[in-house]
Amino acid sequence: MQQYISEQIHPGIITIQGMLRKIDCRRLPIASRRDVESILVRQIGKETDRALPLQAGHGCRTATISLLIG
Repeated sequence: MQQYISEQIHPGIITIQGMLRKIDCRRLPIASRRDVESILVRQIGKETDRALPLQAGHGCRTATISLLIG
């Protein structure tokens, strides 16, 4: 199967990358780290659903599972 490589990056992907960087750069106290990370993970899930409308709901389900895993 031939792969298609786009020369353009969807703006939603850039937004998601920025949000993931935010999570990686956070230096928070242990008490609030989980809460802040869970908010950011849910936001990323919603952004994923907007960027990939054919997969709507998948991003939020993945975020929920990620939060359960920790």
